[in-house]
Amino acid sequence: MLYSIRFTIFLIGLFTSNAILANETSITLKKPPGSLKAWYKPVNKRQVWLHTMFRLRRELLAINDYSQAKQGPLLDKWFKAFKKDYLEVEKMMPEWQEFLDKPQLDKLQLAVENRDFPAIPNVLKNLKQSCDNCHSDYQAMARLMYRSADFAKIKVHNTKSDRKISYDRAMEELSNVVNRIKIAMHDDSYERAIKHLATLQSGLMDLANGCQDCHKQADEQIDYIIHSSQPILSQLQQALETKNNKQARISLGTFAVKTCARCHSVHRTTAELKELVE
Repeated sequence: MLYSIRFTIFLIGLFTSNAILANETSITLKKPPGSLKAWYKPVNKRQVWLHTMFRLRRELLAINDYSQAKQGPLLDKWFKAFKKDYLEVEKMMPEWQEFLDKPQLDKLQLAVENRDFPAIPNVLKNLKQSCDNCHSDYQAMARLMYRSADFAKIKVHNTKSDRKISYDRAMEELSNVVNRIKIAMHDDSYERAIKHLATLQSGLMDLANGCQDCHKQADEQIDYIIHSSQPILSQLQQALETKNNKQARISLGTFAVKTCARCHSVHRTTAELKELVE
């Protein structure tokens, strides 16, 4: 009986601790309505939603500043623009009309028309809260879904095999060749490391050309991936040729941090999360 009681207590503790752990490590993100994509590229020719949000933020700031400066005509100008864009949100996304605080919008209009400058800051605070309520639910997910790169659609032309491969495959091959350089260095096989370095250079150029789906300017994708890495890889080449193992390791590590890791910090996490939510 005593064993049974102890085992029961153990199970209760186990399930309780697991429940606490689950609560501590899990988060919930809301996906925005699918209709939102109509206001983002590539479905739309322009980033309509994004620029509407930018204008609203700018207009709120202008209203705040000109109310404090008591510049009525400029206050009228910016309130008119703000009201138009604020109500445009409902037209674009009827699903989000609950987030709009129209009574506060009316109060702001009345305060502006009556030049009730002391009342404006508090009304603006309430209107900003209506924006924040929507942002807290959807902003992070909308950025992830509509403002991060979709690498699943990108193909990389492998010049060595003269074929197009997936972006994941291209990155895997680059990772493998970097590790093969490292392995050859550990084994003092400098000629083999130099051959792998040539493969790395070719793979980087292929990858840079594959970035043009988002980075439209030809020099833009080449500059970061290729030009930023060349001084480091030149040092690596020289270190391998002179069999300077210590310098070769430093150069390879620097390349991994300054080229690979920097690009990954911008794109990799968002790309992996994007795959999970879509």
